[in-house]
Amino acid sequence: MALAIARRLNRTDGFDLDIPAIEAAALAHDIGHPPFGHVAERQLDTLTSSDGGFESNAQAVHVLLGDHITLRKATIAALVKYATPIPRYDPFRTTVVKGIYQADFPRLSATLPRAADRGPEWQVVDIADDFSNAIFDIHDLVHFHGSSSTADVMHTLLPPAEVSDHPLTRDAREAVEETLSDLYSTLIPGMLSPAGSLERVRLRDYVDSWISQVRIVTDENSSTRTVSVPSPIKKKITVLQAVVAIAFLETEINRKFDHYIEHSICDAFNILRRSPASRIDDLATWCAIPAPGPLGEPRAVLNFLHQMTDVQLLAVAESTTAGQINYFT
Repeated sequence: MALAIARRLNRTDGFDLDIPAIEAAALAHDIGHPPFGHVAERQLDTLTSSDGGFESNAQAVHVLLGDHITLRKATIAALVKYATPIPRYDPFRTTVVKGIYQADFPRLSATLPRAADRGPEWQVVDIADDFSNAIFDIHDLVHFHGSSSTADVMHTLLPPAEVSDHPLTRDAREAVEETLSDLYSTLIPGMLSPAGSLERVRLRDYVDSWISQVRIVTDENSSTRTVSVPSPIKKKITVLQAVVAIAFLETEINRKFDHYIEHSICDAFNILRRSPASRIDDLATWCAIPAPGPLGEPRAVLNFLHQMTDVQLLAVAESTTAGQINYFT
């Protein structure tokens, strides 16, 4: 999506956006996510809030600032979303703080361009992320419920009045009817079609209708270029977010799932912190990830745990320091 946006702007509006930087940043932007995504991110941040915390964007930058990777300034500028340092010690915070880890900030601040000089590439990546999340969260929602119950779920939980009353749509109520119509007439039938090609076509066409309306606006006074998404599309994204919240994120089954994952993350973190070096080496071999050496510092535990898959983390959480790893199917 980021490449489609950038290439269209270069082709139709005569811009010269840095395509390789946009591609690299788009590919890399989620590599900081731990197993189980944002649920684990919040739990890991709580566990380490007295030692710099955990934040997925900061973790992505941390990985890419590793000893064996060299990035152009343009790529760093396209990748970094929040260019401020995260407080190293803040045990009383209640939400994840977006930013850069304190340990990485000196090196990053020396290479990151000033805000006024960053250009619009990072905005292209950010917009592509918003588009992708809005569409594919719906995709996941539909496939979670399946063809047998999706229609019932949609009509039971998602009448227009219910969606309009959700806090997320407070400023987007006028977009509810049209967006739900898009869902019922275009997106859901395509996603439930046994032909995978139809699903891809419906998704592509819908996303292309958004991409075609993205523009770059140049400020006449400062010559600063800003990527602009029309208000109607922003409101449709908000409505789709409300649909996902009502039909899944705020349901009892998901709350139970989140609760289970929070406990699993905590157990895995504590098991890793107290495991002997020999067992850590065994874990690394089993997970097919590099052995980290001694895990005395929380940051080392985070870096090691961050590389695991969902299944691997659950297996570690359900093991003991003396037991064997349980395998999952």
